[in-house]
Amino acid sequence: MTADDSAKQAILGKFEHQYHEIENKLLALSPAQLDRPVWTDEGEGWRVRDLVSHLARWNQIGAAAARLIANGKEPLPEDEMRLRAFVGIPDDVDTVNEKQFKAWRDRPVAEAFMELNRAHGEFMDALVALPPSRFVRADGQPFRYFWTPGAGHLQLHWEQIEAALKETSLS
Repeated sequence: MTADDSAKQAILGKFEHQYHEIENKLLALSPAQLDRPVWTDEGEGWRVRDLVSHLARWNQIGAAAARLIANGKEPLPEDEMRLRAFVGIPDDVDTVNEKQFKAWRDRPVAEAFMELNRAHGEFMDALVALPPSRFVRADGQPFRYFWTPGAGHLQLHWEQIEAALKETSLS
């Protein structure tokens, strides 16, 4: 195994670990906690449970990007990369998020958890298929266009969920 392969495996391990850690925390929430309002940059009216399908959607987008890159499509440099456009989604980020929110708002949260699990598996399979040079930067970190819809997104929203749960427990 080369150093590049080792770096890729280490990052994939971190992605898996973080996903399962946050998934377990989400699954441990009560129905009342899942229905708590949460402020995100996505807009008004979001509940903790709405973030489950939101995270699934961004894992799907990350997986689509990884498949395109694995099949030879050249990504833009990180500072120019617009993931939605790269995978063929014409909508801006707010529209993508709003469509997902509306499509899943009234569906059972158990379905959202199944969708997140499926999307995460799809994302990880697509990342595994990438050569290390397309997943790991020279500094040993994952490219932003995989970190952002994956582990970074989980981390960001978990922090917002924790804040919402603390805020409502103080009231």
